[in-house]
Amino acid sequence: MNRHGTNTRALEASFLILSAIGFTLLWPMMMYNGTLVSLLKAAWGGAFPDGRPLRTTYTGFFPLDFALSILVAFFNDQVNKTNDGAWLLMLDLLATLQIASLWTLCEANRKVQSRSLLRLFVLWPLLWNMFGAAVILPIYFYVLIRSTDPKGTAAVFSTPHSEYLLPTATATAIVPALVMLFGYKFATDSVLHGIIASFQVSPLALLALGKILSQITSKGSDVALKSDSNEKGVLFTYLSGAILSAGAHLYTLFVTLRSPEDAVNFRATFIPSPFSVIAGSKSNIHDGALLFLQYDWLVVNLACAAITQYAPLSQGDRQATQPTMLIEFNQQDNLAMLT
Repeated sequence: MNRHGTNTRALEASFLILSAIGFTLLWPMMMYNGTLVSLLKAAWGGAFPDGRPLRTTYTGFFPLDFALSILVAFFNDQVNKTNDGAWLLMLDLLATLQIASLWTLCEANRKVQSRSLLRLFVLWPLLWNMFGAAVILPIYFYVLIRSTDPKGTAAVFSTPHSEYLLPTATATAIVPALVMLFGYKFATDSVLHGIIASFQVSPLALLALGKILSQITSKGSDVALKSDSNEKGVLFTYLSGAILSAGAHLYTLFVTLRSPEDAVNFRATFIPSPFSVIAGSKSNIHDGALLFLQYDWLVVNLACAAITQYAPLSQGDRQATQPTMLIEFNQQDNLAMLT
């Protein structure tokens, strides 16, 4: 096996290791510190540990409503602005994950991915909303590397489809995140719970829009469906997302580094403190969810740093005059991640 192949295999293995680390830090820890039990009790009884009411009806279908109630209980204190540090952490994490959602949409619609797991573009965001991005995003990157054509032919992307990427990304990734983050400004607690629940299943909107895009694409001319695809539309979409993401990262960095408040400084916002979660306390859900998201944030950023290394590895097999979406996106996302 040549050096390039060895490095690629090592990178693939690193994502599986990161996913395993993410799972260990998230779920066993949440069971150990009592957060999972508190979430189940809150969803079943319709109240947080401190007595605040929790909305438990969203669809009228109990199994789905119960699952959504658990997620709402988990995210509520992170987005209702009772803790500015938790809100900033959510902003920073979502700034990365909504770009990842855009990536799943773009990768799913490359023509060479017709038989790949990457085609399941709705599945990935749903899974990391439910089980944690630290577990799912590294697996997605693993599948991405395994599925990508090393010769660069995966860049083929039809002109009609690329023109609709930006509005699709805005409607399905950016807007739901912004509504959830800023819902505390205009919504009652019950309405905010509904917004949080809607966000968890918002990736399903990709399915409907994906069908529409497929129909639009299928009506494109034969010329548009050939290899001279419209990369500019795709790269513009990635660049727009990267600028928004970078702005969010810069904002959270600026606030957490300059804030005099102990609960909002960089350490309190981003650095996990596993012994701060007390089982059975009234703040158990808030503290446990914050710890979960801090571990989530760390592993997600490590995974993003690792995937940027795939571009240099694969660039050796590409012509310099044939940039691919993967390389270009890595450059933009690397900017967003580092800021």
